[in-house]
Amino acid sequence: WTVSKGLAFDLPKALLRTTGAELRIARGSLVPGASYHLQLDGRLDTGEPSTASRVFTVGFSALVAGIAGGSRTVSRSDEATLLDGSASHDPDVCPLSALASCVDVALTFEWKCRLGDGSP
Repeated sequence: WTVSKGLAFDLPKALLRTTGAELRIARGSLVPGASYHLQLDGRLDTGEPSTASRVFTVGFSALVAGIAGGSRTVSRSDEATLLDGSASHDPDVCPLSALASCVDVALTFEWKCRLGDGSP
């Protein structure tokens, strides 16, 4: 197995080379949005060499919304309601294993309120 970044196979710039019937790629080792060329080299029963390859693009993960303080019904007569979205994160930037120390400067927040019927 050989994995190289880009649309064309590039053995000198291979990111991963391994042997075996299965290929395991560690979580977080490929860049979301990037394309990779995967090539499997093997031998047929006759001893003749054989190669199969595919190009794939790594997708982006969905954002994780963590909202605290919004688990109750509020009315117009309530003085204030605090919603805290600071637990939200982009798992492609801040994986769970590094979430406590990770800062995603590109993550922004926009809040909108709607009535039960969908009107503003």
